[in-house]
Amino acid sequence: MIETEPQLLHIGRLFGKLTKLYIGFITKQLEDLPIERYFYVLLLIHKTEKPLTQKDLSEMLEIDKTSTVRLLDYLQENKMLKRKVKPDDRRSHYLVLTKLAENYIPEIEKAFEGVNEKLLQQVGKEEQEVFFNVFGKMICNLSQEPRDNIFLDFNKINISKASLKASLK
Repeated sequence: MIETEPQLLHIGRLFGKLTKLYIGFITKQLEDLPIERYFYVLLLIHKTEKPLTQKDLSEMLEIDKTSTVRLLDYLQENKMLKRKVKPDDRRSHYLVLTKLAENYIPEIEKAFEGVNEKLLQQVGKEEQEVFFNVFGKMICNLSQEPRDNIFLDFNKINISKASLKASLK
């Protein structure tokens, strides 16, 4: 590890770098799919046992309603998702994956499994337990503090091959 920053700033930078690498790995693995983002959202909808509404998805992803509508519009325009009017509340919609999206789910699951396996390949089971325990505590510590809620707009985040290679150096 290259120590070029004060330790306190270094934690955030490491999480940022790991996030870029993680998303870049997934994106590369799934580059042949007809969409270029929101793979996790498709998995989330697929794995959820009860029908999800737009509001449910917003809460699960911790993003605002406008961002949720944009990502769902993108998935619907790319024929991955349908919105079905909820019978008891016409203002609300259930989210249903299309057959096309369902066909890609195994490939998406494989990509996430692959990145997780690669990420943890030199980390023993005991170290993994410690990591997840500490990571959970860190999230809990900051979740209890007052803060501004920020929303990442993945439409504006450009993970090009050049920037990915540069981040690896």
